[in-house]
Amino acid sequence: MKFVTGDFNGDGLSDMAAVRGYADGSVKLFTWLSNPGGGFADPVASWSAAPGNWTFDRMTVRAGDFNGDGRDDVALWYDYADGHDTLFTLTATPQGGFNVPVASWTAAPGSWNASRVKVVAGDFNGEGREDLAALTGTRTGM
Repeated sequence: MKFVTGDFNGDGLSDMAAVRGYADGSVKLFTWLSNPGGGFADPVASWSAAPGNWTFDRMTVRAGDFNGDGRDDVALWYDYADGHDTLFTLTATPQGGFNVPVASWTAAPGSWNASRVKVVAGDFNGEGREDLAALTGTRTGM
């Protein structure tokens, strides 16, 4: 599983989400919402992909409030087998689940190498919404 944390339902408490890949090739996104007593509710499957649509090992997962609505969303960086990469955003719902992935950026084949990219979330331009930054290495350095 690939875990991220954030306030996915906007209640001010930190929740947890995880993408899980299954042996049959399916992928699911689960959410564990925090409760005021310090524990978590049972996990809820927020999104799923049938076998053959997504490959778990090709996904990088990050969380942040990318649309500025007060709820943290999930970003999935997907490294396709043909060499192109796409960044998908799953916006959070008020219940703490997620909407379907929407492609928000695509890179041409060969322009990015996901095995050499480290992605971090943060509000880098100060406008109140989180952004993603990608650090990538090349043969000559960064």
